[in-house]
Amino acid sequence: MYYYFKKNGDFDIMKTKKAVCYGMCSGVKRALTIVDEALKECQGQILYIYHEIVHNTFVINELKKKNVIFANSVEEIPCGARVVFSAHGVSAEVEKKCREKNISVYDATCLLVKKNHLAAENACSEGKHIVFIGRKSHPECTGIVGRVPDGYCFVVENEDDIKNVPDWDGGVVSIAQTTLSVAEVEKIQHALKSKYPQIENYGGICFATTERQNAIKELSQSCDLILIAGSEASSNSKNLLKTAQDCGVKAYLVDNVDDIKNIDFKECQCVGISAGASTPQEQIDILTEAVSKY
Repeated sequence: MYYYFKKNGDFDIMKTKKAVCYGMCSGVKRALTIVDEALKECQGQILYIYHEIVHNTFVINELKKKNVIFANSVEEIPCGARVVFSAHGVSAEVEKKCREKNISVYDATCLLVKKNHLAAENACSEGKHIVFIGRKSHPECTGIVGRVPDGYCFVVENEDDIKNVPDWDGGVVSIAQTTLSVAEVEKIQHALKSKYPQIENYGGICFATTERQNAIKELSQSCDLILIAGSEASSNSKNLLKTAQDCGVKAYLVDNVDDIKNIDFKECQCVGISAGASTPQEQIDILTEAVSKY
């Protein structure tokens, strides 16, 4: 889809092109629907959300206006309160603590994240060890590590981390965080195969992540510059940015429309616009409109 803008009194000087696939995925939409339903049931009472429901500043700021409190630990949530688990999932220990405090839970965990939880639990039940490819500080990572017994899962963020993985005998599987760069994960999986010839690749990256990264590759072939609507905390948004940059195109992550003020559009014939899987359409529309003024 193309948008032609008037610039310097003439038409057709600069155009924007949106990726064929961008914006909120089904898991994010489902999570926000669960929050809306929980807010209705709360009838004005405070609703807690365990960690950010999704990693998008625009969404979080809107929810803060609706009697929502974001908690980073169960200790911050009063006994008998209501809490929504974020789309990134939680550990078994968090679930246990909520039960002990009689906290009512709305589970908005992405179904694909839950699929990875089940895969990890099943692997451990079969005596296999897990290499989880992901970001150690990301809630999805802490959630899956907290689903299996101590010593059964080792997290690697890059190829260098592989040297620190224990020399396990027997079965080993790899599972990837749903939002990572497909290309980077493939490199790590290849390196893991050298250390563990018997390793089984359980996948993990979700279809929406792969689809959006492929769309960026296509977009980069016809654009001088690409803007990714998304937040710094969003893993999938940052990997869209990296995908564009790896294609040799100038690219910027735009969390707020003010972020484009220092971008030079003078030499651009075509600006590509995409968005992370947690970015609402409203934010994308605001960015598109702002670019039209350059």
